[in-house]
Amino acid sequence: MSIRKGPVRKYQEQAENLIYRIPVYRPTPSFFVELHDLSYKVKQELHSLDDKTLDRVMKEAIARIFENINERYFLLSVKKLLRWEIV
Repeated sequence: MSIRKGPVRKYQEQAENLIYRIPVYRPTPSFFVELHDLSYKVKQELHSLDDKTLDRVMKEAIARIFENINERYFLLSVKKLLRWEIV
């Protein structure tokens, strides 16, 4: 997920905008992953997963992006609230 949008990474920028908003905004905002940013092979692998496993895989991948910003804050305040959507 290192898609670039100008000089800043697209998903890194989204995480920076959401990290301090997720714990306080209602409804809780989702982290959006664009389907066209994923390779064909990744799409196939994600499609083959059951819902519970897909949720775990996506949250782990997204968590790595948030942890690069502020690991402690993410683990204490955001991780349990993290929601995602593929658009």
